[in-house]
Amino acid sequence: MTCYRTGAFSGFIGRRLVDLDKVILPNAILGRPLYPFYFQEAATGKALAAATLDCLYDANAKSSARQAAIELKSLLTGGAQSFDELVISALKNWLD
Repeated sequence: MTCYRTGAFSGFIGRRLVDLDKVILPNAILGRPLYPFYFQEAATGKALAAATLDCLYDANAKSSARQAAIELKSLLTGGAQSFDELVISALKNWLD
C-alpha cells in the first residue's frame, strides 16, 4: 500500500501530469495493480487502516505479495545471481 497527500493545487496538477496507475513502481513493472495507491481524498485513516489490516492478516494478500516479490526480483535481476553481476552488466557498455 502506498499513500500520498498534498495540497489541493499540487494534487490537481499531479492528477494531470502523472499516470496514477503507474506511480507505484512495482505495479508499473508488473503491469497490474498489485499494491493499492491512496491519493488525496482516498488516503483516509479508515481506508489506510483497512489496507494495513489486509496486509497483516489476509492470507491471500500476503501470499499474493510474496509471489509478486519473487516475480519482481526475477524481472529486475534478469536472472543475475548477485548484485555484483548486475553492476558489472550495467557498467560493461560504459567501460568497453
